[in-house]
Amino acid sequence: MPQQDNSQLITDLARDLEPVRRIGRVRDGLRIALLLAAIVAAVAIFIRGLHPDLRVVLAEHSGFQAILAGLSLIAVGAVVAAIAASVPGRESLTRISLALGLVGVLIAMGVGSAVLLGESSWVSATCSLSDDLSCLGVSCLVALVPAIAVLSYVARAAPYRKYMTILAASVGSVGIGALVVHLSCPCMDGRHLILAHAAAPFAGGLLLSLPFFAILRRKGLKTH
Repeated sequence: MPQQDNSQLITDLARDLEPVRRIGRVRDGLRIALLLAAIVAAVAIFIRGLHPDLRVVLAEHSGFQAILAGLSLIAVGAVVAAIAASVPGRESLTRISLALGLVGVLIAMGVGSAVLLGESSWVSATCSLSDDLSCLGVSCLVALVPAIAVLSYVARAAPYRKYMTILAASVGSVGIGALVVHLSCPCMDGRHLILAHAAAPFAGGLLLSLPFFAILRRKGLKTH
């Protein structure tokens, strides 16, 4: 009968369909990522210790303060943008978060660099290249856990700009790691603070995004 044929046709068409996955809210992904980031940051600071004169530099050195504020905005803005870009209907939040991250870039790299380069006592190269690489490495290590948490959320959601999402997650996560480094590194010359702290989210974020991009693509997350 035609009705039976239609029922069989519908059954055949629906046989290989996968069930629709529920996409979590932005706050859920952000809560998990920040919780894991806080745990990893606390462990890293416990191992490394805080800057020996942290109270002094926070109170008196505007270059240090500018980089700290800029890194905070980069970390929050990029992580929120990566999560929001994976949830349909949150495009405005994605744009606002990206703008917040860009403001952080201007503060950390622009204001921070201008202030540090104007303070001759901070420009002397007292830190070596190995110190720079060490700080960058610690930033990337701290970033691994929050980056994996964010990208796990992204893989289960519906990102509409997938390459940007991966890059933002990596940059924001390394920004978290750079915050830990900035608060714990005893080296205070301007070159080191600019290259190894303020610029860490970009260099480290690019490095971190490459393997994640390959892994997610291998699992079927195609890029735009």
